[in-house]
Amino acid sequence: MLERVVSNIDSRLQRKLLDVGVWTTGEPGLALTREGQSVNELVYLASGEALITFGRRGHRRLPRGRLHRRDDGPPQDEATGTAVLSKPTRYWAADARVLRQLCHAEPEILSALRSSFARNLREKLIASNLAALETLQDPAPEG
Repeated sequence: MLERVVSNIDSRLQRKLLDVGVWTTGEPGLALTREGQSVNELVYLASGEALITFGRRGHRRLPRGRLHRRDDGPPQDEATGTAVLSKPTRYWAADARVLRQLCHAEPEILSALRSSFARNLREKLIASNLAALETLQDPAPEG
C-alpha cells in the first residue's frame, strides 16, 4: 500500500497514515459501498476482489492496489455504485473523519492521497477508452 499510494512522502507520515486505519479480511458478500448511500471510509484492497455495480448501467471489477471509499454511517458523500467483495479480500480501512483530521494536520498526506486518486482516475479513463475502442473494433455479428 505504501509503495503504491504514498511512496512520495517520508516514512514518518506513511506510519501516521497507516495508524489511522485497520487491516481486515472481508468475506465474499461484504458490501464496501451501496449506491446512493453515504461513504465514510477510505479503503485500500491489498488482495482479493470486489465487483462494483451501477444500478442497471453495468458493472466492473474493483481492482486491488487502489484507494476506494466505503459507506457506513453519517453522510459524507454518496456512493456512485455498490461494491461487494467477490472473494476473501485483505483490505485497510480508515474512517473519513479521522483521516480528514490527519490530513489537516499533515498536508503532505493530503497531497499524496490526491495524487493517488488522480492516478486512479487516469487509469480508469484509459481502461474505459480501451474497452470502448475494442467494442468499436469488434464486427457486429451477421444475422
